[in-house]
Amino acid sequence: MKNICLIANFEKTYFFSEVTKTFNPKKIFWIVYNKELKKYLSKKFLGKNILYLPKIVENYSNSFDESSTIKLNEIVNSDRSLENKDKTNIDYLIRSSKKIKKFLINNKIDYVFGELTWSIEILTFHICKNIKLGKVQYFNPSSIRLPIDRFNFFTDIHQSKYLIKKKKTIFELKSKNFFDSRKGYSKYINDISKSNNIIFYIKKLIQIIFNDYFDKNDPTRISKKNRILKFFKKKINKLFFNLIRKKKIIFLIRKKFVIFFLQKKPEQSIDVKGMYYDDNIKNIENIWKLIPSNYCLVIKEHPNNIGNYNKNFYKKILDKNNTYLIDPKENFNKLVKKSEATFSINSTASMESSLLKIPSFTFAKSFFNEMKYSLRISTDDIIDNNFFELISKLKDNDKSKKDFNKLNYLKNSFEGNLFGKELYYKSNIKNLRKAILNVCI
Repeated sequence: MKNICLIANFEKTYFFSEVTKTFNPKKIFWIVYNKELKKYLSKKFLGKNILYLPKIVENYSNSFDESSTIKLNEIVNSDRSLENKDKTNIDYLIRSSKKIKKFLINNKIDYVFGELTWSIEILTFHICKNIKLGKVQYFNPSSIRLPIDRFNFFTDIHQSKYLIKKKKTIFELKSKNFFDSRKGYSKYINDISKSNNIIFYIKKLIQIIFNDYFDKNDPTRISKKNRILKFFKKKINKLFFNLIRKKKIIFLIRKKFVIFFLQKKPEQSIDVKGMYYDDNIKNIENIWKLIPSNYCLVIKEHPNNIGNYNKNFYKKILDKNNTYLIDPKENFNKLVKKSEATFSINSTASMESSLLKIPSFTFAKSFFNEMKYSLRISTDDIIDNNFFELISKLKDNDKSKKDFNKLNYLKNSFEGNLFGKELYYKSNIKNLRKAILNVCI
């Protein structure tokens, strides 16, 4: 087995420490920036194999020899904790970059496994990709969402490229299998949403006040004061959202319309993968400009995002002719099937729209753009084409695409759940171990 390095990330730390506990301890390395997680890992892995990167404020020095290859401002901007105006954040990334590079080289790391959410993860990804370290590959293990029990080792920041397996998985999947899996994924999302009752919020508030996970040198730390303010702000925003007038499907029966799916924010899908398209007010404005004047633009909010936007946000996006907010409780399939097309940054809902054979456009790159009825578009595409030309472009693009059973991302996927109640099942742990060993041997 080759030397591998994992990057600690909240609960995923405990999961991957369980997955790798049977591996040769001399071959397992960690990068960690949270004090509690460092203590946890030190009890289970060799201390010399752990790189601890606390955010300690030191004298600012802008001496970064890799500045031409790594966009540090972009990394800071995509991190939900680091502030753009704080120059010590750049200094922290500069110092961390040197330590990470040295750690990877000295320990002859072959593979790094990590999320692409926080600044250290993204920084390490760019170090592996852009700086001449030899053959160090960064893998981002992530669910392909549908089916929910499979994942890919993604190799780019957008999750549009992935590890190509030597031996491909043979599938005999039909669209029905996808829809059965979609029900499971929808249930997972709905269960999370339903759990957000008054008891959930009380427990969460108590945890924020009395059980502080973060230490003062954790770069992902948000102050207790700001988290409490954010907690109450979200509750107030949710109350205002419930007061906003929303439409039912019956309102749209004799109308032609397109849908824009809002996504959970903050979240990796928007903050990192879709960082250049995270202005939803601008996205909605561009779609509104694109569609025919007699079409309606329907906005569908993500169930787990309710409370993250204030009333002014909704006022701005609805302040256009024939633009409406749909009731979140309306049936997804019925709504999408009646639409002329759907748009999102890179939402799973766009993936589901493609499965329903409805033209689906994403602004950011995504692995599921391989599917028929799915097309990634840019601002230039909207400027240079009208709505019907985009539909025609998508149909032309579909002619060269493969059917469900032959999708490349499916054939190169691995069995295993990366979220949900089955996460710590013995069979699931075994599948993850098998997948990592498949890569590392």
